[in-house]
Amino acid sequence: MARLMITSVYDAFKEAGASENSARAAAGELADFDNRFDALERRMDRLEASLNARIDRVEASLNARIDQVEASLNARIDQVEGSLNARIDRVEATLSARIDRMQGEINLLKWMAGANIALSVAVLVRLLTQ
Repeated sequence: MARLMITSVYDAFKEAGASENSARAAAGELADFDNRFDALERRMDRLEASLNARIDRVEASLNARIDQVEASLNARIDQVEGSLNARIDRVEATLSARIDRMQGEINLLKWMAGANIALSVAVLVRLLTQ
């Protein structure tokens, strides 16, 4: 298999006095390291893209679930609010009727007390005038 090498590194080794084989081997080794780093960078880029896509999917899924729960809870709140308002209206109507009935009874008692006082005064006047 043909091995790639970095020519500038090869030339630098040659100028430094390395043999042809040593310069080629060293430049080839550095090219292999460079290729490994490039491969790692590509792998990291793919991994980052994959993780970003997964995060986006999870975010979309959770947002959809939150929207669903929010809608469900809002519907339940509306239902409970309607039920409680109806119950409050029934209690208010019942209490209003009871208050009206009691007000009528109080008015009757006032009239009865007034009639009783009037009769008592009339009896008292009659007794005193005899």
